[in-house]
Amino acid sequence: MGGALPRVCLYTDSPHPSGLGQQILTLARGLASTWQVVLAAREGEGADRLLQAAGAEGLEVFRQGESRPYEGVEEWLRSRKVDVLHVHAGISWEGHEAVLAGRRAGVPAIVRTEHLPDIVTAPGQRAAYRALVKQLDRVICVSHEAANSFMNGDVSDGRVRVVRNGIEPLSAHPERLGLPDDARLVISVGRLTEQKGFDLLVDAAAELRDTHFYLVGEGPLATSLQARIESRGLGERVRLLGHREDVPSLLAGANVLAMPSTFEGLPIVALEAMSLGVPVVGTRVCGLTEAVVDGSTGRLVPPGDAGALARALDEVLSSPEIAAAWGEAGRRRQREEFGAGRMVAETAAVYDEILAETRGRRASARGRTERTRIGFVGAGVIASRHLGNLLEFPDVEIAAVADPVAERAAGMAARC
Repeated sequence: MGGALPRVCLYTDSPHPSGLGQQILTLARGLASTWQVVLAAREGEGADRLLQAAGAEGLEVFRQGESRPYEGVEEWLRSRKVDVLHVHAGISWEGHEAVLAGRRAGVPAIVRTEHLPDIVTAPGQRAAYRALVKQLDRVICVSHEAANSFMNGDVSDGRVRVVRNGIEPLSAHPERLGLPDDARLVISVGRLTEQKGFDLLVDAAAELRDTHFYLVGEGPLATSLQARIESRGLGERVRLLGHREDVPSLLAGANVLAMPSTFEGLPIVALEAMSLGVPVVGTRVCGLTEAVVDGSTGRLVPPGDAGALARALDEVLSSPEIAAAWGEAGRRRQREEFGAGRMVAETAAVYDEILAETRGRRASARGRTERTRIGFVGAGVIASRHLGNLLEFPDVEIAAVADPVAERAAGMAARC
Protein backbone atom coordinates (compact mmCIF):
# COMPACT_ATOMS: atom_id res chain seq x y z
CA MET A 1 0.00 0.00 0.00
CA GLY A 2 3.04 2.23 -0.36
CA GLY A 3 3.05 3.38 3.26
CA ALA A 4 -0.49 4.75 3.05
CA LEU A 5 -2.95 3.75 5.73
CA PRO A 6 -5.41 1.06 4.64
CA ARG A 7 -8.93 2.27 3.95
CA VAL A 8 -12.04 0.85 5.62
CA CYS A 9 -15.64 1.71 4.81
CA LEU A 10 -18.12 1.30 7.67
CA TYR A 11 -21.49 0.90 5.98
CA THR A 12 -25.14 0.52 6.96
CA ASP A 13 -28.39 0.70 5.05
CA SER A 14 -30.43 0.28 8.23
CA PRO A 15 -33.25 2.83 8.19
CA HIS A 16 -32.94 3.38 11.95
CA PRO A 17 -29.27 3.00 12.97
CA SER A 18 -29.63 4.00 16.63
CA GLY A 19 -27.47 1.77 18.85
CA LEU A 20 -25.92 0.32 15.71
CA GLY A 21 -25.02 3.82 14.57
CA GLN A 22 -23.43 4.62 17.92
CA GLN A 23 -21.23 1.55 17.59
CA ILE A 24 -20.19 2.54 14.07
CA LEU A 25 -19.17 5.98 15.34
CA THR A 26 -17.27 4.52 18.29
CA LEU A 27 -15.47 2.11 15.98
CA ALA A 28 -14.65 4.89 13.51
CA ARG A 29 -13.10 7.06 16.22
CA GLY A 30 -10.97 4.20 17.46
CA LEU A 31 -9.75 3.13 14.03
CA ALA A 32 -8.94 6.63 12.79
CA SER A 33 -5.32 6.62 13.98
CA THR A 34 -4.35 3.50 11.99
CA TRP A 35 -6.92 3.37 9.18
CA GLN A 36 -8.44 5.76 6.68
CA VAL A 37 -12.07 5.56 7.79
CA VAL A 38 -15.18 6.52 5.87
CA LEU A 39 -18.79 6.12 7.02
CA ALA A 40 -21.39 5.28 4.41
CA ALA A 41 -25.15 5.06 4.88
CA ARG A 42 -28.29 5.06 2.81
CA GLU A 43 -30.06 8.38 3.04
CA GLY A 44 -32.93 8.67 5.49
CA GLU A 45 -33.65 10.50 8.73
CA GLY A 46 -31.77 8.09 11.00
CA ALA A 47 -28.83 7.68 8.63
CA ASP A 48 -28.59 11.44 8.12
CA ARG A 49 -28.18 11.92 11.89
CA LEU A 50 -25.36 9.37 11.86
CA LEU A 51 -23.57 10.97 8.92
CA GLN A 52 -23.98 14.47 10.36
CA ALA A 53 -22.45 13.33 13.63
CA ALA A 54 -19.57 11.69 11.77
CA GLY A 55 -18.98 14.74 9.61
CA ALA A 56 -18.96 16.98 12.69
CA GLU A 57 -16.07 14.89 14.02
CA GLY A 58 -14.10 15.33 10.80
CA LEU A 59 -14.72 11.84 9.44
CA GLU A 60 -15.22 11.26 5.73
CA VAL A 61 -18.81 10.32 4.86
CA PHE A 62 -20.62 8.93 1.82
CA ARG A 63 -24.38 9.39 1.54
CA GLN A 64 -25.94 6.66 -0.59
CA GLY A 65 -28.68 8.16 -2.71
CA GLU A 66 -31.96 6.56 -3.72
CA SER A 67 -31.21 6.90 -7.43
CA ARG A 68 -29.22 3.82 -8.55
CA PRO A 69 -28.37 3.25 -4.86
CA TYR A 70 -26.14 0.18 -5.00
CA GLU A 71 -24.61 0.93 -8.39
CA GLY A 72 -23.45 4.18 -6.77
CA VAL A 73 -21.94 2.26 -3.86
CA GLU A 74 -20.09 -0.07 -6.23
CA GLU A 75 -18.65 2.80 -8.25
CA TRP A 76 -17.64 4.66 -5.11
CA LEU A 77 -15.95 1.63 -3.51
CA ARG A 78 -13.98 1.01 -6.69
CA SER A 79 -12.93 4.64 -7.10
CA ARG A 80 -11.83 4.95 -3.45
CA LYS A 81 -9.84 1.68 -3.54
CA VAL A 82 -11.38 0.47 -0.30
CA ASP A 83 -9.45 -2.35 1.40
CA VAL A 84 -12.15 -3.45 3.83
CA LEU A 85 -15.92 -3.09 3.50
CA HIS A 86 -17.51 -3.55 6.93
CA VAL A 87 -21.29 -3.84 6.65
CA HIS A 88 -23.30 -3.35 9.84
CA ALA A 89 -26.73 -5.01 9.87
CA GLY A 90 -29.50 -4.35 12.35
CA ILE A 91 -31.30 -7.48 11.15
CA SER A 92 -30.40 -10.32 8.82
CA TRP A 93 -32.01 -8.99 5.65
CA GLU A 94 -30.18 -5.65 5.71
CA GLY A 95 -27.00 -4.92 3.78
CA HIS A 96 -27.18 -7.72 1.18
CA GLU A 97 -26.85 -5.51 -1.90
CA ALA A 98 -23.92 -3.60 -0.40
CA VAL A 99 -22.01 -6.86 0.10
CA LEU A 100 -22.58 -7.80 -3.54
CA ALA A 101 -21.56 -4.30 -4.64
CA GLY A 102 -18.34 -4.73 -2.69
CA ARG A 103 -17.59 -8.02 -4.42
CA ARG A 104 -18.24 -6.52 -7.84
CA ALA A 105 -15.97 -3.61 -6.95
CA GLY A 106 -13.16 -6.00 -6.06
CA VAL A 107 -12.89 -5.05 -2.37
CA PRO A 108 -10.29 -7.45 -0.88
CA ALA A 109 -12.01 -7.99 2.48
CA ILE A 110 -15.74 -7.94 3.26
CA VAL A 111 -16.95 -8.23 6.85
CA ARG A 112 -20.46 -8.10 8.22
CA THR A 113 -21.45 -7.41 11.82
CA GLU A 114 -24.75 -8.86 13.00
CA HIS A 115 -26.04 -6.59 15.76
CA LEU A 116 -28.91 -8.94 16.65
CA PRO A 117 -29.27 -12.72 16.92
CA ASP A 118 -30.48 -14.82 14.00
CA ILE A 119 -34.28 -14.47 14.12
CA VAL A 120 -35.17 -15.00 10.45
CA THR A 121 -37.50 -17.95 9.83
CA ALA A 122 -39.07 -17.28 6.41
CA PRO A 123 -37.65 -19.82 3.89
CA GLY A 124 -36.97 -17.21 1.22
CA GLN A 125 -35.08 -14.96 3.60
CA ARG A 126 -33.08 -17.90 4.97
CA ALA A 127 -32.09 -18.91 1.44
CA ALA A 128 -31.06 -15.34 0.64
CA TYR A 129 -28.93 -15.18 3.78
CA ARG A 130 -27.23 -18.51 2.99
CA ALA A 131 -26.28 -17.12 -0.41
CA LEU A 132 -25.03 -13.91 1.16
CA VAL A 133 -22.76 -15.67 3.64
CA LYS A 134 -20.79 -17.20 0.75
CA GLN A 135 -19.76 -13.67 -0.26
CA LEU A 136 -18.42 -12.78 3.20
CA ASP A 137 -14.94 -13.26 4.57
CA ARG A 138 -16.08 -13.01 8.19
CA VAL A 139 -19.28 -12.58 10.19
CA ILE A 140 -18.83 -10.63 13.44
CA CYS A 141 -21.41 -11.11 16.18
CA VAL A 142 -21.72 -8.71 19.10
CA SER A 143 -22.28 -11.38 21.74
CA HIS A 144 -21.55 -15.07 22.22
CA GLU A 145 -25.25 -15.89 22.36
CA ALA A 146 -25.86 -14.09 19.07
CA ALA A 147 -22.93 -15.98 17.52
CA ASN A 148 -24.37 -19.30 18.64
CA SER A 149 -27.68 -18.46 16.96
CA PHE A 150 -25.92 -17.96 13.61
CA MET A 151 -23.63 -20.97 13.94
CA ASN A 152 -26.70 -23.09 14.66
CA GLY A 153 -28.13 -21.81 11.40
CA ASP A 154 -26.37 -20.91 8.17
CA VAL A 155 -22.88 -19.70 9.14
CA SER A 156 -19.91 -22.02 9.56
CA ASP A 157 -17.88 -21.70 12.76
CA GLY A 158 -14.79 -20.74 10.78
CA ARG A 159 -16.37 -17.54 9.47
CA VAL A 160 -17.72 -16.28 12.81
CA ARG A 161 -15.84 -13.99 15.17
CA VAL A 162 -17.27 -12.57 18.40
CA VAL A 163 -16.47 -8.92 19.09
CA ARG A 164 -18.63 -7.74 21.96
CA ASN A 165 -19.89 -4.17 21.90
CA GLY A 166 -17.93 -1.57 23.79
CA ILE A 167 -18.24 2.10 24.69
CA GLU A 168 -16.17 4.89 26.15
CA PRO A 169 -17.14 5.56 29.79
CA LEU A 170 -19.78 8.27 30.03
CA SER A 171 -20.03 11.28 32.27
CA ALA A 172 -23.24 13.30 32.33
CA HIS A 173 -25.09 15.82 34.49
CA PRO A 174 -28.33 14.21 35.76
CA GLU A 175 -31.54 15.41 34.09
CA ARG A 176 -34.95 14.58 35.62
CA LEU A 177 -37.13 17.00 33.62
CA GLY A 178 -38.47 18.72 36.71
CA LEU A 179 -39.04 15.65 38.89
CA PRO A 180 -37.80 16.10 42.48
CA ASP A 181 -34.70 14.17 43.46
CA ASP A 182 -36.62 11.90 45.84
CA ALA A 183 -39.14 10.79 43.17
CA ARG A 184 -38.73 7.20 41.93
CA LEU A 185 -37.79 7.33 38.25
CA VAL A 186 -37.48 4.45 35.78
CA ILE A 187 -36.13 5.09 32.28
CA SER A 188 -36.32 2.92 29.18
CA VAL A 189 -34.65 3.74 25.86
CA GLY A 190 -35.13 2.23 22.42
CA ARG A 191 -37.14 2.05 19.23
CA LEU A 192 -40.86 1.83 19.95
CA THR A 193 -41.26 -1.64 18.44
CA GLU A 194 -42.49 -5.00 19.70
CA GLN A 195 -38.90 -6.16 20.24
CA LYS A 196 -38.37 -3.68 23.05
CA GLY A 197 -41.37 -4.78 25.14
CA PHE A 198 -42.62 -1.32 26.09
CA ASP A 199 -46.18 -2.61 26.42
CA LEU A 200 -44.94 -4.90 29.19
CA LEU A 201 -43.31 -1.93 30.89
CA VAL A 202 -46.60 0.00 30.84
CA ASP A 203 -48.28 -2.98 32.48
CA ALA A 204 -45.55 -3.06 35.13
CA ALA A 205 -45.98 0.69 35.68
CA ALA A 206 -49.61 0.07 36.62
CA GLU A 207 -48.37 -2.05 39.54
CA LEU A 208 -45.91 0.61 40.80
CA ARG A 209 -48.23 3.47 41.69
CA ASP A 210 -45.63 5.82 43.20
CA THR A 211 -43.13 5.57 40.34
CA HIS A 212 -42.49 7.69 37.26
CA PHE A 213 -41.46 6.28 33.87
CA TYR A 214 -39.70 7.98 30.95
CA LEU A 215 -39.83 6.08 27.64
CA VAL A 216 -37.29 7.52 25.20
CA GLY A 217 -37.42 6.77 21.50
CA GLU A 218 -39.47 6.86 18.30
CA GLY A 219 -41.18 4.13 16.37
CA PRO A 220 -44.37 2.66 14.93
CA LEU A 221 -45.92 1.78 18.30
CA ALA A 222 -45.92 5.34 19.66
CA THR A 223 -49.65 5.86 19.11
CA SER A 224 -50.74 2.50 20.52
CA LEU A 225 -48.44 2.88 23.53
CA GLN A 226 -49.86 6.31 24.29
CA ALA A 227 -53.37 4.85 24.08
CA ARG A 228 -52.33 2.04 26.45
CA ILE A 229 -50.91 4.58 28.89
CA GLU A 230 -54.09 6.65 28.81
CA SER A 231 -56.39 3.64 29.15
CA ARG A 232 -54.54 2.64 32.33
CA GLY A 233 -54.82 6.14 33.77
CA LEU A 234 -51.01 6.48 33.77
CA GLY A 235 -50.69 9.69 31.78
CA GLU A 236 -49.27 11.69 34.69
CA ARG A 237 -46.60 9.11 35.56
CA VAL A 238 -45.61 7.52 32.25
CA ARG A 239 -44.27 9.83 29.54
CA LEU A 240 -43.24 9.14 25.96
CA LEU A 241 -40.36 11.53 25.33
CA GLY A 242 -39.66 10.73 21.67
CA HIS A 243 -36.19 11.21 20.23
CA ARG A 244 -33.77 12.91 22.64
CA GLU A 245 -30.19 14.09 22.23
CA ASP A 246 -29.61 14.10 26.02
CA VAL A 247 -29.97 10.37 26.71
CA PRO A 248 -26.82 10.17 28.90
CA SER A 249 -28.18 12.92 31.15
CA LEU A 250 -31.59 11.25 31.37
CA LEU A 251 -29.92 7.95 32.24
CA ALA A 252 -27.82 9.64 34.91
CA GLY A 253 -30.95 11.18 36.41
CA ALA A 254 -32.87 7.90 36.65
CA ASN A 255 -32.84 5.39 39.49
CA VAL A 256 -32.88 2.37 37.19
CA LEU A 257 -32.90 1.42 33.50
CA ALA A 258 -35.67 -0.98 32.46
CA MET A 259 -35.15 -3.25 29.43
CA PRO A 260 -38.14 -5.58 28.95
CA SER A 261 -36.91 -6.73 25.51
CA THR A 262 -37.89 -9.92 23.70
CA PHE A 263 -34.33 -10.21 22.29
CA GLU A 264 -31.17 -8.13 21.96
CA GLY A 265 -27.69 -8.41 20.47
CA LEU A 266 -25.74 -6.67 23.21
CA PRO A 267 -27.58 -3.43 23.99
CA ILE A 268 -25.57 -0.22 24.00
CA VAL A 269 -27.97 1.56 26.34
CA ALA A 270 -27.37 -1.11 29.00
CA LEU A 271 -23.62 -0.47 28.76
CA GLU A 272 -24.23 3.28 28.95
CA ALA A 273 -26.35 2.91 32.09
CA MET A 274 -23.71 0.66 33.67
CA SER A 275 -21.03 3.21 32.78
CA LEU A 276 -23.01 5.86 34.68
CA GLY A 277 -23.55 3.64 37.70
CA VAL A 278 -27.24 3.06 37.00
CA PRO A 279 -28.53 -0.49 37.71
CA VAL A 280 -30.26 -2.39 34.92
CA VAL A 281 -33.44 -4.46 35.25
CA GLY A 282 -34.19 -6.46 32.14
CA THR A 283 -35.41 -9.71 30.69
CA ARG A 284 -33.40 -12.92 30.56
CA VAL A 285 -32.86 -12.89 26.79
CA CYS A 286 -29.96 -12.97 24.32
CA GLY A 287 -27.62 -10.04 24.85
CA LEU A 288 -28.93 -8.89 28.20
CA THR A 289 -27.73 -12.05 29.94
CA GLU A 290 -24.24 -11.27 28.66
CA ALA A 291 -24.27 -7.63 29.75
CA VAL A 292 -26.09 -7.83 33.10
CA VAL A 293 -25.00 -10.06 35.97
CA ASP A 294 -28.18 -11.00 37.81
CA GLY A 295 -28.00 -9.94 41.46
CA SER A 296 -24.70 -8.10 40.95
CA THR A 297 -25.18 -5.32 38.38
CA GLY A 298 -28.96 -5.58 38.10
CA ARG A 299 -31.80 -8.05 37.91
CA LEU A 300 -33.02 -10.33 35.10
CA VAL A 301 -36.59 -11.63 34.91
CA PRO A 302 -38.45 -13.97 32.56
CA PRO A 303 -39.56 -12.28 29.32
CA GLY A 304 -43.25 -11.42 29.10
CA ASP A 305 -43.82 -11.36 32.87
CA ALA A 306 -45.03 -7.88 33.87
CA GLY A 307 -45.42 -8.87 37.52
CA ALA A 308 -41.84 -10.12 37.78
CA LEU A 309 -40.62 -6.97 36.06
CA ALA A 310 -42.54 -4.76 38.51
CA ARG A 311 -41.18 -6.67 41.51
CA ALA A 312 -37.59 -6.43 40.23
CA LEU A 313 -37.94 -2.69 39.65
CA ASP A 314 -39.44 -2.22 43.10
CA GLU A 315 -36.55 -4.19 44.63
CA VAL A 316 -33.96 -1.70 43.43
CA LEU A 317 -36.17 1.39 43.83
CA SER A 318 -36.93 0.49 47.46
CA SER A 319 -33.31 -0.02 48.49
CA PRO A 320 -30.74 2.74 47.95
CA GLU A 321 -28.11 0.29 49.22
CA ILE A 322 -28.89 -2.29 46.52
CA ALA A 323 -29.08 0.43 43.87
CA ALA A 324 -25.67 1.82 44.87
CA ALA A 325 -24.03 -1.62 45.02
CA TRP A 326 -25.44 -2.75 41.68
CA GLY A 327 -24.62 0.59 40.07
CA GLU A 328 -20.98 0.49 41.18
CA ALA A 329 -20.59 -3.14 40.12
CA GLY A 330 -22.03 -2.24 36.72
CA ARG A 331 -19.62 0.69 36.39
CA ARG A 332 -16.66 -1.63 37.03
CA ARG A 333 -17.99 -4.30 34.67
CA GLN A 334 -18.42 -1.84 31.82
CA ARG A 335 -14.85 -0.59 32.18
CA GLU A 336 -13.36 -4.08 32.52
CA GLU A 337 -15.42 -5.98 29.94
CA PHE A 338 -17.09 -3.58 27.53
CA GLY A 339 -14.60 -0.84 26.71
CA ALA A 340 -14.29 0.78 23.29
CA GLY A 341 -10.56 0.13 23.05
CA ARG A 342 -10.99 -3.62 23.32
CA MET A 343 -13.77 -3.60 20.71
CA VAL A 344 -11.70 -1.55 18.26
CA ALA A 345 -8.59 -3.73 18.67
CA GLU A 346 -10.53 -6.95 18.18
CA THR A 347 -12.28 -5.58 15.08
CA ALA A 348 -9.00 -4.39 13.55
CA ALA A 349 -7.55 -7.85 14.21
CA VAL A 350 -10.35 -9.37 12.11
CA TYR A 351 -9.51 -6.97 9.26
CA ASP A 352 -5.81 -7.81 9.49
CA GLU A 353 -6.56 -11.53 9.55
CA ILE A 354 -8.51 -11.36 6.29
CA LEU A 355 -6.02 -9.08 4.52
CA ALA A 356 -3.15 -11.39 5.51
CA GLU A 357 -5.06 -14.34 4.06
CA THR A 358 -5.70 -12.36 0.86
CA ARG A 359 -2.00 -11.51 0.50
CA GLY A 360 -1.11 -15.14 1.14
CA ARG A 361 -3.45 -16.37 -1.58
CA ARG A 362 -2.03 -13.89 -4.06
CA ALA A 363 1.57 -14.88 -3.26
CA SER A 364 0.67 -18.54 -3.57
CA ALA A 365 -0.97 -17.94 -6.92
CA ARG A 366 2.17 -16.19 -8.19
CA GLY A 367 4.35 -19.09 -7.06
CA ARG A 368 2.01 -21.75 -8.40
CA THR A 369 1.35 -20.93 -12.04
CA GLU A 370 -1.92 -22.43 -13.11
CA ARG A 371 -1.79 -23.64 -16.74
CA THR A 372 -4.49 -22.91 -19.27
CA ARG A 373 -5.30 -25.92 -21.48
CA ILE A 374 -5.73 -25.04 -25.15
CA GLY A 375 -6.90 -26.99 -28.17
CA PHE A 376 -4.80 -25.82 -31.20
CA VAL A 377 -6.26 -25.89 -34.70
CA GLY A 378 -4.05 -24.76 -37.61
CA ALA A 379 -2.43 -25.56 -40.93
CA GLY A 380 0.87 -24.80 -42.58
CA VAL A 381 4.01 -22.88 -41.62
CA ILE A 382 2.33 -19.90 -40.00
CA ALA A 383 0.31 -22.18 -37.73
CA SER A 384 3.50 -23.97 -36.76
CA ARG A 385 5.09 -20.67 -35.78
CA HIS A 386 2.08 -19.73 -33.67
CA LEU A 387 2.29 -23.09 -31.96
CA GLY A 388 5.93 -22.43 -31.15
CA ASN A 389 5.04 -19.07 -29.62
CA LEU A 390 2.35 -20.65 -27.42
CA LEU A 391 4.79 -23.30 -26.22
CA GLU A 392 7.00 -20.52 -24.81
CA PHE A 393 4.31 -19.54 -22.25
CA PRO A 394 4.76 -21.41 -18.93
CA ASP A 395 1.06 -21.07 -18.07
CA VAL A 396 -0.17 -22.69 -21.32
CA GLU A 397 -0.68 -26.38 -21.97
CA ILE A 398 -1.53 -27.60 -25.47
CA ALA A 399 -4.09 -30.32 -24.81
CA ALA A 400 -4.88 -31.26 -28.44
CA VAL A 401 -3.88 -30.32 -31.97
CA ALA A 402 -5.67 -30.57 -35.31
CA ASP A 403 -4.37 -30.15 -38.89
CA PRO A 404 -5.88 -31.23 -42.23
CA VAL A 405 -2.70 -33.22 -42.93
CA ALA A 406 -2.26 -36.15 -40.55
CA GLU A 407 1.56 -36.09 -40.69
CA ARG A 408 1.69 -32.39 -39.74
CA ALA A 409 -0.77 -32.98 -36.94
CA ALA A 410 1.41 -35.80 -35.57
CA GLY A 411 4.49 -33.60 -35.79
CA MET A 412 2.82 -30.75 -33.87
CA ALA A 413 1.62 -33.19 -31.22
CA ALA A 414 5.15 -34.49 -30.79
CA ARG A 415 6.39 -30.93 -30.06
CA CYS A 416 3.82 -30.62 -27.23
